[in-house]
Amino acid sequence: MNLYYIYAFPSLASAILCLALGFFVYHKKKNKQKYSYFLLMSFSVFIWLFFRSLVPLMPNIFLVDFVLRLSYLGIIFIPISFLNFYIVFLEKKNKFDKYLIFFSYIM
Repeated sequence: MNLYYIYAFPSLASAILCLALGFFVYHKKKNKQKYSYFLLMSFSVFIWLFFRSLVPLMPNIFLVDFVLRLSYLGIIFIPISFLNFYIVFLEKKNKFDKYLIFFSYIM
């Protein structure tokens, strides 16, 4: 048994818990539209942690590079989805915020 398997478990457990928390909050709250952004943020964190947990299990450096690049997709969307959840949760009615979110997702 490879000793590096123990380094994959905490990240994998955190990824599953984060996604479960996102689904739990989404299904328990009445305002589904507002909490769908929290689910999106949780999914971004899940993508990052899940692919990061696969790194110790990869046999060669080329697969490590590919999996880390996939994890960067989650890292990119964490701040944007948090901003989106923050604005919708606080019910800010500002035109600038709407354009800020739109251009953040495009970039």
